[in-house]
Amino acid sequence: MIKVYTNKENYQYDLHSLIKAFYPEHDVKVYPEENTEHDELQNTDLASQGEVFNGTITVRILPDRLDVIVNMDSKKEYSHKFECDSDVTKNEYKLALYNILCDYTGKTLPWGNLTGIRPTKLPMGMIDEGMTDEEIIKALQDTHAV
Repeated sequence: MIKVYTNKENYQYDLHSLIKAFYPEHDVKVYPEENTEHDELQNTDLASQGEVFNGTITVRILPDRLDVIVNMDSKKEYSHKFECDSDVTKNEYKLALYNILCDYTGKTLPWGNLTGIRPTKLPMGMIDEGMTDEEIIKALQDTHAV
């Protein structure tokens, strides 16, 4: 099981989907950051239930940066701070987290950081805006690492 802690509850679905894409063989549970103390007390119960504890990922989204700490299996802890000049947008944090997970795991995903059930909605909107195929491809590569 991978436990993910975050200070932004409204990003829990995106965190779960992106991390699950990198670790499909593991259960992924996302918790509010303030539950870490209580949850750590439960770790001993996991072993008695036969559930394997594989690691934690902590994601803190702050006004001017994204802090990510990854501690999986027996690998060395990985910490990364993504700083920006203004508020971290959802797309920026997803791209930064995607790049961090690529670095940590050595894997990339052909669909980049796109998660959800309607990824074609993005390029269709761009087509409606009159963007060319080349502009759409560049936008998807730059924003979502497709």
